[in-house]
Amino acid sequence: MSLKKDHLAHFFDMKGEDILLEEKDLGLFNGMMTTNVPYSQVLAIKGMWAPPYLSSDFLCEVRLFGQTIKTKEYTWSPRQLNRIGNLNKIAVQSTVTLAKDCRAVVMAFTLMNQTDKAMTVPLSLNISGTFAQSKVWDFYKQRSEPAFGDPYNYSSRTEFSEKEGRIIWGNDAGAVVIKTNIKKIAGDGYCPRWNSVESIKAKQCRTYYISIAMGEKSEAIKTCLKISADPKRAISRSTEQLTNEIKGIFQKLPTFKSSNKELQRLYARSLVLFLMNRWHVPEFELDPYYSTGGVNGGCVCSYLYDFSEGWEIMNLYDPQALKEHIRKFLNMGLGKHFAFLPLTGESYGPWYPVNQEKIIFLVYYYVNITGDKDFLLEIINGKSVLKQLIEQATHCDNLNKPVALIDYGDGNNHLELQRQYKYNNYLPDLNARRYANYRAVSSMCKISGMSDSCLDKRAEQLKVLIKNKMWDKKIKWFHHFDKNWEKDTRYTVQMFKLIGSGVLDKQQQEGLLGHLNEKEFLSEHGLHSMSKQDIAFDQYDIDNGGGGICTCFPPQIIERLYKASKPKYAEDILKRILWWGKHLPYWGDSLVASAIDYRRDTPLQNAIGGISVAQSIIFGMFGVQVNVDGQVAINPAPPSFSPKISLEGLKIRGNCFDIFVTRKTYKVEIKNITYRSKIGEKMCFDLKGKMLNGKEFLIDER
Repeated sequence: MSLKKDHLAHFFDMKGEDILLEEKDLGLFNGMMTTNVPYSQVLAIKGMWAPPYLSSDFLCEVRLFGQTIKTKEYTWSPRQLNRIGNLNKIAVQSTVTLAKDCRAVVMAFTLMNQTDKAMTVPLSLNISGTFAQSKVWDFYKQRSEPAFGDPYNYSSRTEFSEKEGRIIWGNDAGAVVIKTNIKKIAGDGYCPRWNSVESIKAKQCRTYYISIAMGEKSEAIKTCLKISADPKRAISRSTEQLTNEIKGIFQKLPTFKSSNKELQRLYARSLVLFLMNRWHVPEFELDPYYSTGGVNGGCVCSYLYDFSEGWEIMNLYDPQALKEHIRKFLNMGLGKHFAFLPLTGESYGPWYPVNQEKIIFLVYYYVNITGDKDFLLEIINGKSVLKQLIEQATHCDNLNKPVALIDYGDGNNHLELQRQYKYNNYLPDLNARRYANYRAVSSMCKISGMSDSCLDKRAEQLKVLIKNKMWDKKIKWFHHFDKNWEKDTRYTVQMFKLIGSGVLDKQQQEGLLGHLNEKEFLSEHGLHSMSKQDIAFDQYDIDNGGGGICTCFPPQIIERLYKASKPKYAEDILKRILWWGKHLPYWGDSLVASAIDYRRDTPLQNAIGGISVAQSIIFGMFGVQVNVDGQVAINPAPPSFSPKISLEGLKIRGNCFDIFVTRKTYKVEIKNITYRSKIGEKMCFDLKGKMLNGKEFLIDER
């Protein structure tokens, strides 16, 4: 990575004028806590979540002359928010920073007298909020305040006290501890407001610090005292840590460059989610722990569905943590639940019928990319991983009978459509995805020395059954059936995930691709999850109902299209979502396709599945494939809107590849040797980095 250290600290910065997120959805994260930062107000912190502790309605607000200060401009960073404003000729600049490795935040603010005369500035510090603990951090945004309509629930109400210059705000669950260097500030002991009158000379700048820690009371006091003793140092240590973590990203993951800066920015924005979802909490079951969401307290649990979207790229970034998460998913009952909770490890939610595909390919890519074949023989819950994968591939399948379509039930747990039109029972996309599941598990059986020919045989039988029973050559689409075998048709984007899987013949694949048009699935700003022509299309149901799409779906489909040698379809979708990198500091779980907008009724404001965007570029656009023996194939397809692309520092199995692509040719540099080829001609390298199918050129002969 050629970026300088001081630039790295600001690599993920985003100007407020570009940010689309509502104020309630903007937050900071440091691996132990997250806080909401109201960007419209210069001197405020609003809401703090540090599992197991939370104060969702917490407010720490500084007022001047009895008024709040409106923000004129702000800049977001994963750990820090900078805001600027002014009031009564006092310029105000604030920096809110989450401290390093603790449940603490520092708000530093500077007041500048812009006049030629000394000014007396009335200043007040207002604090309010409830406090609670929770063991259940699931999909919902955790809240400490009493539920609406339950005014008699006082369990999370707080009391405040002052001692040795500290404000302690809490209850039996824990406390928020606050300390400031505003020397003359004082309260009256009755109202949670502390007042001061500051004298600021002409043109003078005065800087103040408010240090806030939360958690178990004695620990919060200890942390607050440490931070407040040198808040400036706490801020610099946080910045240094962020710099090192960003540096770590590019030590593990390749740097992508493009002649189209919007495409380059999209890739970079995808990587921020490795920072925004990685927790180091002593009370958690795993360390590190990757949440599905987490910013501002929502969806701190781990969905197999979302975690698995990075089933290739996670092997490059954190393969050991990936392995630990796989173990946890195998433990949670994949036929009954879709997630587990971070503090207790308990299983959560109903069965998602796509679970089986997700766990199979998490393990498949882990074994292929890392080469850890022994993991397949590891015993978990009394069974080897491989044995469990066979069971997952044949879930709901009766091996004693000819292959048949599976009834996935009527729980509406696949698309979760919000209106009366459902997608249940005999589903074509899930039944057809069994083909790839069979083949993947069969390949893992073979590398483990286990013969299980029935999986390959059933895969081919299933392929014929799907075509004969569910494919309609007139409409060039698949039907589904209810439990009584009544036929219906849902034009869901899920069907495009069959492309390149092997289950489709040429006629079927071309038929599906014919629906990727402006009248059905495409709009100016993205891909729709349901055809605009479908009777079930629902603009308000963003993720699966058609109004937009689940964030991880477009990159998944883009990667499949590249792998199926359909680059023009892939880049057509890709260019429609370039705006994602410009207008959102991190991505929610669903984004609108017909406008530059996002789903606003979900707490998934930093969906881990967004890492699949970078994944689709590495393993799709650059055509990188790894087999279990460590052989690496590279076959890039540069998009027409970015004829020059490069991927530097791609590290696989001890080898480091640099790939440089132009419109007609590309070259790969490895171990001081350059290999060249035409676009469309694959290069293959062995485990030692030696090219298997072409000529080599010394770099200094270029």
